[in-house]
Amino acid sequence: MPPRDPTSSYLRRWLAKVGLARGPVLDLPGGHGRHTRWLLCAGHSVISADLEPQRMVQLAALSGACSGFFGAVVLDANKTLPFQEKTFVGAVVTDFVCAPLLQDIAGVLQPGGWLLFETFANRGENWRQLPAPGEVERQLRERFVLEDYREGAAGPERTAVTVKCFARLRAP
Repeated sequence: MPPRDPTSSYLRRWLAKVGLARGPVLDLPGGHGRHTRWLLCAGHSVISADLEPQRMVQLAALSGACSGFFGAVVLDANKTLPFQEKTFVGAVVTDFVCAPLLQDIAGVLQPGGWLLFETFANRGENWRQLPAPGEVERQLRERFVLEDYREGAAGPERTAVTVKCFARLRAP
């Protein structure tokens, strides 16, 4: 049996609809590179950003087998993003929750640029870091058109949610 593809099936499904981006895509946090590698091998240009420098070094070593352009940036996603406005045609944010980050992403996307946002799954006590119902939707609705938005109840009292979202930045 072939190894399981660790890339988010949600990401694969939506990017099949979007097609090849004509510009750089931001993968934040890049982590171990499961989405960066997939995007690169699909021909996208990718800037992968993560707090851990060693992860970026390892990912750079693995990226050469793919056709897309690869760049790595070490940064703290809990702080303001160091990119110029309208730099990216798309952004992938998975397994990370930080409310201010979503507004920063809007600033670095080109008009019509896409955002694929997916929280981590509801496992054990991690529901405590997940957003409240409707929180992410409220943050995004002003600047993005939500093409797909899904919430799943999390926590013993269902006071948190997991989120999967594909959205496009509204034109100014």
